[in-house]
Amino acid sequence: MKRVLIRAAMLAAGLATSLAASTARADEAALRARSQPLLAALDGARLGACDGDLAANLASVTGDPDFDRLAADQRETLLFAQFGCLQRADDRPAIAATARRLLGVATRPEVRSQAALALMIDASRRNAPADMAANAQIVLETTPERLAQAPPKLFDWGLSGLTADRAASAAFVSVLRRAPWTTEDAHQAVDNGWALQEATFAAEAGDMTRAAAVLSRATQLPTLMAVYQDRRFEPLWPEMAAAGRFDWRALETTRLAGIDERIRREPRRLELVVERIKALNNLQRYDEARAVGADYVARMKRKDAFDDLEDQKAWVLYAYANVLSALGETAPADGALAAGADGQDKISQNVNRAALQLTLGHPAQALEAIEKVPPGYGTAYGRMVVASSKLCALAQLDRRPEAEAELAGLRSNWRDNPSAALQGLACLEQDDEAAAVLVRWLQDPTLRGGALAWFRHGAPSPAAKAAEAMRPAFLRRQSALKTRPEVQAALAKVGRSLAVDLGGDYGA
Repeated sequence: MKRVLIRAAMLAAGLATSLAASTARADEAALRARSQPLLAALDGARLGACDGDLAANLASVTGDPDFDRLAADQRETLLFAQFGCLQRADDRPAIAATARRLLGVATRPEVRSQAALALMIDASRRNAPADMAANAQIVLETTPERLAQAPPKLFDWGLSGLTADRAASAAFVSVLRRAPWTTEDAHQAVDNGWALQEATFAAEAGDMTRAAAVLSRATQLPTLMAVYQDRRFEPLWPEMAAAGRFDWRALETTRLAGIDERIRREPRRLELVVERIKALNNLQRYDEARAVGADYVARMKRKDAFDDLEDQKAWVLYAYANVLSALGETAPADGALAAGADGQDKISQNVNRAALQLTLGHPAQALEAIEKVPPGYGTAYGRMVVASSKLCALAQLDRRPEAEAELAGLRSNWRDNPSAALQGLACLEQDDEAAAVLVRWLQDPTLRGGALAWFRHGAPSPAAKAAEAMRPAFLRRQSALKTRPEVQAALAKVGRSLAVDLGGDYGA
């Protein structure tokens, strides 16, 4: 009797399965029947052609539970059409969701590129650099001409999100260096910043021939200074030194000439003016740098004088403020930073104002500047700078409990900005812990470049020399960290310090 019951149950289950399968086939057939007219209507149609009920019908079909049963090429066609309709309607969340689905089935390069480009833009809005880099790589591998004029800083930001993933970073930088760029800025990145990253991966693999070849056209100070300091490149040092590639003053003089030539060709571009002021400052031509800064501060009052006024006005003022500081004109420097902070960027120049006031021993003014940054505003790196600056101001105002509350976040997130963590620890006199962080920073191959920059400094200006005795204690503590035996031992294993006979700040 029991066997009969079991068999009956099995037959019932089989019947249920058969009925379910039959229903699924019927649902799938119905979906195919609904899809065919849409596919026919879309044949040869332009992207974004969403006349009549097309958008609603597409949404119904792509949202059907059986949609994934359709052939991949049909899903690609239908999702791509829906993607176009959503773009026409500017429905950003739905665009991103559809683009993700589209990338899962698309095989046509043009389709993959458009979906990835939409996700790249979405990642930028979400402040997600790793997602931005992954999607930018798809665009560069399918239709690179779409990004041929994009600013290199956009991709540098994407690379910053891949720091911990060495393989992904290496793949992305390789694609970046081989894309058909059409701008001078991008070509400079190919030869310098991106070349440094690719050469570092080659050096880690022991391929110094390739590392040397990748660096063969590098001319910019930050790139060559990094090579000079990093022992991963030690086999290349003698030949590069003999070739004059570590002649910092000659390199910067040549760069200034190139900047002047570009300004003649692109007179409406303030970003080049920022670099010109920096170069003059580096070459210790302070009076010239101040004159250029003052000239362009006046010119910027004409709203239509420059194409990138909105983006670069604050950075012209920042470069000008640095020159004024080098000349000991601290009040005008603070005024320039204050003017730069009165814009869309709510963090950069307020942070820079706070740094100047902390250097001058004015913690109340520093705190006032830093509290103008909205809570939670900026990148993870920027938020660390804000927390560190606030901590130091609070510490100097003898508000230690509040300062220690800021230190908790700096400790737990130190990898987001090790320099900020070190400054915070120094401000609270946590020297042993600060030294330990600096050692870990040096030992980490993914972050080492920034750590080595801590052991790089230029020649102080006359004003800076005169003010040396008045430097706040927390700055002296930071400098003292570099001389501790455990720090020097860690440095000797991975790099070397660098003293540069130029003005400017080359450290972290």
